Amino acid sequence: MPTTASPFVTLFNAYADATDGIGTHLTRLVARQIADAPLVVIYATGIVIFTGGTRASTPIRQANPGFLELAGISHLGPAIGSLAAAAQAGATTWSDDAQRLARNIAAAQAANTIDYWRGLGVAVWTPNLDAIRKMVAYACALSLDFIARFQRDPQARTFDVLVRDFLETRSAAFPVPFDHVMIATFCLTGLTGTCSALAFLRQQAVDWRRAFVVLAGGNGGPAAALTRCTNHFVQLLDYVSDGELDAGRTFLIPMSVNPDDATLDTTLRTQVATLYGRAQLAGKLFPAYPRFVPAGCPESVVAPATSVVHVPPRAASADDLFAFVARLRFMMEDPTQLLSSTVATYVLDQLRAGRAPEAIDIPGLAAFRVASA
Repeated sequence: MPTTASPFVTLFNAYADATDGIGTHLTRLVARQIADAPLVVIYATGIVIFTGGTRASTPIRQANPGFLELAGISHLGPAIGSLAAAAQAGATTWSDDAQRLARNIAAAQAANTIDYWRGLGVAVWTPNLDAIRKMVAYACALSLDFIARFQRDPQARTFDVLVRDFLETRSAAFPVPFDHVMIATFCLTGLTGTCSALAFLRQQAVDWRRAFVVLAGGNGGPAAALTRCTNHFVQLLDYVSDGELDAGRTFLIPMSVNPDDATLDTTLRTQVATLYGRAQLAGKLFPAYPRFVPAGCPESVVAPATSVVHVPPRAASADDLFAFVARLRFMMEDPTQLLSSTVATYVLDQLRAGRAPEAIDIPGLAAFRVASA
């Protein structure tokens, strides 16, 4: 074995050495060049903006008023589905879990008043408060009815019955599928999350033409939102920047973010400088060849006869509940997707069309505008 590095390894290290390589020198140069550019970082639970040595931050998602309340309702679908999976597998945990879930639902049912929802202070929900109360009352009643049957009747502990009599119920007593309730709750929380993120970003007066963006991984799942087309914040940033944000200055980096880390700005700018510097170098090295531009994100048109999709189904209007539920399945089934993308594209499309947030039609909620509870 040779005791010294071969000339070829030395040649490789001349460019690639992490301490003194030519590529490393370029990264440091680019990092200095972009040191005062706004850096917007969006991670699993918040947004932080670094600008000229200052920082501003805000939590997102679960910190929004009403998120946990409506998520508790939407999660009844997978919760009861998990009971069915446990029963089908012969586990013994489902009975105690079902009793605990029923108690929790009953407590939420008792707390479900207009005053409660009004007290959350969610302005964009104001026109829908009565419908929200009715929807929650319906969801609780349907869930308790199904859980009671699930507990007493072994024949009900199948996914066929779960789908027929709960998720897709259309009986006289329960005419609205729980699938539609899940879509409505997702959209209501998606609306508040989108609007709060937009409000924060606009308050910072970011110079989007100079800005760099890092969308950190671990957002909604370890494999989710790692590409331009699976992270709906790419669309949100394009909207809030009025198209001024350069896609070539947006980077998706699969790393955990600690917003309190004092070195976060420097660490991320170094990573951005590495990626941005290489991309800028490519354009100068190969000027006669085609330039990379991100492609638009495809969506599919679905109908009840559609059996397989490879890209997200498109839901263009609040009435297209089949497409919304198809999107929900897609977002749950594809581990690269964000569950919140079930409704995020629709919300952003409505805002782009000039609809005020409180005037956006919430898919799945119309059935509760006239229904009694």
